[in-house]
Amino acid sequence: MKKILFPLIALIASTAFGQINLKHNFSSNYESVAVGYVKNSVYYAVLTKDNKLELYNHDMILYKTILIPNTDLPSTSSEILITDKLFNHDDLIEVLILTSKKSGGNNVGDLMLINENSQIIKKFGSASFYVGDLYKVLDGKYELKLQSHHDRSIAIYTLPGTLTLAQEELILKQKNASFPNPATTSINISNSVKGKRGSYNLEVLSTNGATVLKKSVQAGDQDYISLDISGLTPGVYFYQLDQTKGKFIKK
Repeated sequence: MKKILFPLIALIASTAFGQINLKHNFSSNYESVAVGYVKNSVYYAVLTKDNKLELYNHDMILYKTILIPNTDLPSTSSEILITDKLFNHDDLIEVLILTSKKSGGNNVGDLMLINENSQIIKKFGSASFYVGDLYKVLDGKYELKLQSHHDRSIAIYTLPGTLTLAQEELILKQKNASFPNPATTSINISNSVKGKRGSYNLEVLSTNGATVLKKSVQAGDQDYISLDISGLTPGVYFYQLDQTKGKFIKK
């Protein structure tokens, strides 16, 4: 029996893990990778440390490089949404992107929509705004809701385009997430207790399971919860709010 057992285990291990292959490895020059379903295929939007956004197709072949507008101050960027026909009726890939920089000890910057040709389609304003929700209204059109960190004011934009079913499903999955990711000073976590009553604990844990941050959250009606992570050391962290769990990277 012992002579048969090990070959059997080796065969099972080979069968179970034989399909796991490295598709692509990005160098340390990259900040983050996001996924979008555009041009009837999966595309990857990869942010570089020199403020460029590289678009790769499903085969990891570089399709376009987007130059992100910058100022003379060091800045970081994070892509929020990748589509192709939601904001316009052309076939160009569109990226809703948040750029931020340090100025006088505060984060300032812009939330903007930029296409694959590096053309700015629209600037939505200060980086104190973040995406609160993208939703479909009764006539099948979409609206974008943005909410301010500072005064909690809300701006709602009607969008001229549409989404395919595959795009809609992918965006719904990505909504239960945190951004920017990676983050340096603060992160926005999807509010999974929105519409409920009472208070809940938002906990952040290190990779060894130790609680490093805890915040009491009132359910309320906000879409995202802002969390100060400036005191954390760089690394990977996990968070839990009610029954929702996720992870983020502190730079």
